Amino acid sequence: MVNSGTQTVETLLENVQNILKWDYEIVEVTPIGAHKFKLYRKHGALNQQEIIKVEVGRNEVSYVSTMGKVEYRVVWTIDEVNATQTSLSQTLYLEKSVLTSLAKVISSVVQNAFAGNLQVLKHLCELEEVA
Repeated sequence: MVNSGTQTVETLLENVQNILKWDYEIVEVTPIGAHKFKLYRKHGALNQQEIIKVEVGRNEVSYVSTMGKVEYRVVWTIDEVNATQTSLSQTLYLEKSVLTSLAKVISSVVQNAFAGNLQVLKHLCELEEVA
């Protein structure tokens, strides 16, 4: 649950440059086309470089990652609770991975990392709402 309106949440997610504010593994974001960005992560990440395409639909924003060891889709579902509260959820879909056989083993690590990023994103959305 995020204490801000849906528009604030959508705007933050649609602009991938904002990922630098809430995902501390990302060190650089370079626009490479319409709704496409090249992301650079800290040394040691599975995907040190990847291409992210942003897709916007009804009540959701998706990040589609390609060109890395792990190709995936993150779907952010954004539902209005009321004018000042938004329900935000995140679902990860593996599209292609050299680690598919290890997916169950690493799932708890990935869930913890995503939960941490989601909390930082929630805080950022709430700060933006006040500003």
